[in-house]
Order: sequence, then C-alpha cells, then structure tokens
Amino acid sequence: MSDLELEAWQKAWHSETEPLPELKKRVQRQSRWWIARTATGVVLLLGIGAFAIWAALLEPSAVRVVWAVGVWITILAGIVHRAWNQRQTWRPSAQTTLAFAELMYRRALAKVRAVHFSVHLVWAYYAFYAVLCVWQGKTLWQSMKADPLVWIGVGAGMLLTGVAYWMWMRWLLRRRNKALEKAKKFLDELQG
Repeated sequence: MSDLELEAWQKAWHSETEPLPELKKRVQRQSRWWIARTATGVVLLLGIGAFAIWAALLEPSAVRVVWAVGVWITILAGIVHRAWNQRQTWRPSAQTTLAFAELMYRRALAKVRAVHFSVHLVWAYYAFYAVLCVWQGKTLWQSMKADPLVWIGVGAGMLLTGVAYWMWMRWLLRRRNKALEKAKKFLDELQG
C-alpha cells in the first residue's frame, strides 16, 4: 500500500464520518443559545429604539430628534452586522465531523468579529454623542450651571460605563480568541 493511497483513505475517513456525538450536542446547544441571544437582542434593541422615539415625541426638539435618529442608525448598523456576521453559522454543510468542526470554527470567528464590531460601534456612538453635546453647548452649559450635581453624576456614569465596557470587551475578546484558537486547532487536526 502506498502513502498516497493511505492519505486518500485518511481524507475519506475524516470527511465522511458521522459527527462525534459530543460535538453534535455541543453544536446543537450553541444553536439554541444563538437563537435565544438573537431573540433577546432584538427585543432589547426594539425597546431602546421605542424609547428613543418616545423621548423624541415627548420633547420634539432638534436635539432629541437627531439623538433618536442616531440611536436608530446605531441599532440598524448592529442588526446589519449581526446578519452579515452570522452567515453560514447556523447549520453544518453536511452531517460529518469535519462539517461540524468547520461550523464551530466559523461560529468562533463570528464571535471574535462581533466583539471587534461592538467596540467600534460603541466608540462611534460616543463620538456622535460628543458632537451632539458640542452642538448644544450653550443650552447644555446653562443646564449644567443650573444643576451641576446631576451633570457630574451623568459624566461620571458615562465615564465609568465606558471604562467598564472597555474592560469587559478586553476580557471577552481574550476568551473569544482562545475559543477560536481551540476550534482552529481541532479543525486542523481533522484535516490532517
């Protein structure tokens, strides 16, 4: 038997085997979580969007309307990215161990991309909000002078939220990168 024939048998075995039971269960569990997270995210985003519309209707000033439009642009950007990022991550291309391993790798890669996008989207929204504050500088300054403690609390809250978000994203990115490396290693082992 030649080495070429042995390699051909090895490739056929790797590509045509039934998925490992624990791998199949893991992918199915991931699928349920992805559906639950997607549904929860949609409800949350629609709630935030409804609040933005309500706030703009409650006080229909230029600032509120521009803010509401900015919120909806952010929401739509997130939805479009999620739909694009999750392409080819819902089901394996075949019922083989290799196909399930490829699916796990694509999902891990999608999670890493989602973290990167999320960080960029939040910083873009903060920049938009800063421009909005500068645009309303005189009105904002008068409000700050009238009630400085509220504005100190708002500023501190935004700063702490930003720092906490940044730390959480760094931790999450490290975790997602480890999962990506593990999925890539498993896929490489299967591909021989």
